[in-house]
Amino acid sequence: PAALEPDGLFDDFVAESKRFGAELRTRLDEEIRTRVLPELARGLGSWAVGAGRDLADPAVRRDIENASLTWVFRALFVLYAESAGYLPVDHAGYQPTALTTLTEQAADTLDSLDPKSTSLWDRFAVLVHALRTGDSAMSVPAYNGALFAANSLPGAPLLETASVSNSTFGQALASLGRDQETGLGVDYSSLEIGHLGHLYEGLLSLHVAVADTDLALYPTGEKKSLRYEPAKKPVDVVVPSGELFWQTHTGGRKAGGVYYTPDLLVEHLVRRAVLPSLEDHLAKVSDLAVADPSTAAAELFRFRVLDPACGSAHFLVSALHRIAERIGRFLAETPLPGVRDELEALRAAAGTTHGLRIEHGDLLQRLVLKRCVYGVDVSPMGAEVARLSLWLAAFVPGLSLAYLGHTVQVGDALIVVADPSVLQGEGTLGMRPIYADQVDDAIAAAGQASAELAAVTDRTPDDYERS
Repeated sequence: PAALEPDGLFDDFVAESKRFGAELRTRLDEEIRTRVLPELARGLGSWAVGAGRDLADPAVRRDIENASLTWVFRALFVLYAESAGYLPVDHAGYQPTALTTLTEQAADTLDSLDPKSTSLWDRFAVLVHALRTGDSAMSVPAYNGALFAANSLPGAPLLETASVSNSTFGQALASLGRDQETGLGVDYSSLEIGHLGHLYEGLLSLHVAVADTDLALYPTGEKKSLRYEPAKKPVDVVVPSGELFWQTHTGGRKAGGVYYTPDLLVEHLVRRAVLPSLEDHLAKVSDLAVADPSTAAAELFRFRVLDPACGSAHFLVSALHRIAERIGRFLAETPLPGVRDELEALRAAAGTTHGLRIEHGDLLQRLVLKRCVYGVDVSPMGAEVARLSLWLAAFVPGLSLAYLGHTVQVGDALIVVADPSVLQGEGTLGMRPIYADQVDDAIAAAGQASAELAAVTDRTPDDYERS
């Protein structure tokens, strides 16, 4: 059909969809920076003062900063999952505490939100707990994982004990749930995983400070760039003295030093670096399958992709999708009973979650995520952002979030021993180092642990704990 020809109607539709997603991401980024994070910091700061904590203490501010970011990460994950139909937003038990419901109610009642009530915060806490442990009355299985755990992510323990009033928290909810340009609800499923990763990554250059005088935002001379400075007139004040506010390390509101790899470059890297190596690997597995299907099934996922500076996992998400897609086509041509049994066990564990059909490719992505995709980032919160992007990319309703503590690590890729033989081989005098046997033992133990870990498919919270 003419619509499917190059530069036809279908290509126009795809281009328009990408443009809409990119523009929505830009608007959300502005809302999160200028409305959501400031309201969260204000609310958590007020709670902290009431609990006897000193906002002048950098550790207290850092805790509030981390808690605010963790809350945003959770909220964006849930809103995406609800928009995509992964969570049962229409179920009678789930609907009252759905984050989509809370954002709509906050937006509709913005002018009358009670400063003495914390009901919106409390209802979101119920939702987080349900996602953590499961709730049959809400038709929610236990997803567990670090994202919803009480103490895994930085700032999570503070969220367990704090509370924020409706009048403050409602402002943050409304800004997330209502597109300020259209006045309509936000369809988060129209965003690509890469858009969300870009959002997450951009927030990492912000930090919480306390105003030691009344502050205003004034132009810096750069295009659309504003900087916090002492207010020249009372009418200019946007942050009163003593209140918390968010800024970059240069004193502005926009991120600096955070770089995002363009889609075209990511696709080029995957196409030219990952897929050719994968083809060579699959050719070997195909030959092995003729005589020994069981060994071939074990060998299939012994393919590794590493991003040593993964950021928000933009490259890893793309690699994950393409590897799973190619392995799916390979299995259609070369059936492997061992892999088929693993996929069926995952499908059985997922069940029929609120009527959703679990696709074969979705289950494959779970296995590829756990066994083939690895990342390193120097920033602890950056590593959490990478895990969050990968969780979204391989989310399967009904299955626990995969344990990624071993596949996405915090570290400096510039300071590393890439080749173990450097520590194992002969020294300048032709002798093995005195610690070589210890290195051999450590590598053998790590290999055994890695194999055992790959065998755990994280179907349930108990599996997650084993991982």
